[in-house]
Amino acid sequence: MRKILLLVSIIFVLSLSSVYAVSCGDTITSNTVLDTDLSCSGTGLIIGANNIVLDCGGHIITGTGKYPDTWPDYYGITASGVNKVTIINCMIENYFIGVLFLQSTNSIVSNSNVSFNFVGISVYNSSQILISNNIANNNVYGIYLAYNMSFNCVILNNTASFNYNNGIRIDPGVHDNLIENNQINENNQRYLGSGNAGIILWGTYNNEITENTLKGNKLQSFWNEGNDTYNTFYHNNIYDTLPYIEIGSIPNDSWYHQILLEGNYWSNYTGVDDGSGTGKHAIAGDLIGDTNIPFPSSDFDYYPYVVENGWSITPTSTTSTSTTSTTIITTTTIPEYVQQLEQRVAELENQVQNHEERVSTLEIIVNTIQTQISNILTEITNIWNKLTDHEARLIKLEQTTTTTITSTITSTSSTTTIPGKCKKTTVCNCNDKCDVGETKQTCPWDCH
Repeated sequence: MRKILLLVSIIFVLSLSSVYAVSCGDTITSNTVLDTDLSCSGTGLIIGANNIVLDCGGHIITGTGKYPDTWPDYYGITASGVNKVTIINCMIENYFIGVLFLQSTNSIVSNSNVSFNFVGISVYNSSQILISNNIANNNVYGIYLAYNMSFNCVILNNTASFNYNNGIRIDPGVHDNLIENNQINENNQRYLGSGNAGIILWGTYNNEITENTLKGNKLQSFWNEGNDTYNTFYHNNIYDTLPYIEIGSIPNDSWYHQILLEGNYWSNYTGVDDGSGTGKHAIAGDLIGDTNIPFPSSDFDYYPYVVENGWSITPTSTTSTSTTSTTIITTTTIPEYVQQLEQRVAELENQVQNHEERVSTLEIIVNTIQTQISNILTEITNIWNKLTDHEARLIKLEQTTTTTITSTITSTSSTTTIPGKCKKTTVCNCNDKCDVGETKQTCPWDCH
């Protein structure tokens, strides 16, 4: 499911930033390194352009919120409608939201401490956001992927602990994200009620939750609600006491990797790895429990580990050393295991076929639209050619009309006579026909 790692498109070559003296509420439009702390009565800083690196240099941006109850509607750092933004080395506290990405893509917040806010880091209607190596402690919500179409985000190597509600929260409409290798400890400090847990997923789908550590979270480690679908939980260390998971409505999630057939480590799991089962559970020494499964209840983890981080430990053996166990593996286990794999492959092939059919349908729609656009462009071209032809004809007609009018005027002027006078010329040839007072040189008429 690591298709989520399409986020490799978030690869930045961080250019050398410049040190600028900035003030509260400033809009950043060029690479900037802070040179001082900021204490602001409103919004801290606004990212106002694409391809910006903001390096706080370890300085703190402080708002006027009062943890944990009073939160003016201001943000520490806002990146709204901008792309390829990098925010690093910041300390942000006492804001409604410490760092907000709104309608942004291909951006990073890293190596920052966003604590004592209402929300530490929030991603809203954005994609391909990398949240890595941050501390998001003592907020109400640590890291929050908010409503509506945030996808292909990666939450990696963060600490989200001691938050009043959730360490990590994912809301409806959010999908295809990776939550990996985070420390999610001691959350839900105050609101001991339904919907508060180390990690909460509410109406989300196709998210991958792996290699996280959850310890000491009040009430439960995970909370699922709102018809979650196809989220996968595996290779997590879960130390919280029962209940580990609260299910609002039974989701279609998987608590083990469907291909690897590997689950999570649960501190209260009491099963043993003895190879006493069938399929993969006939293999002793692979650090996966073969009894008391699924755990913690029906339809959950069928492949729980008996030691923490068992997936990263090389097993001492993969098969039972006894003759009986070897016989079982040879005659029973392998065929069943192969059959399970074949069934899974068949399921994946069906999914691929369904996706191919959808792609084919979309291609037909796209081709139809392209044909319609091509026809429209052809019609526009034809109309343009007609207009050009008409314009040329009008110009020619205008020239012809002008020539005709000029010729007519010239002809009329050359033949006009005035009774009792002479034909109009530039020189008068006789004096006796001229008007009184006119001379040969001034008379404008040529006498008859």
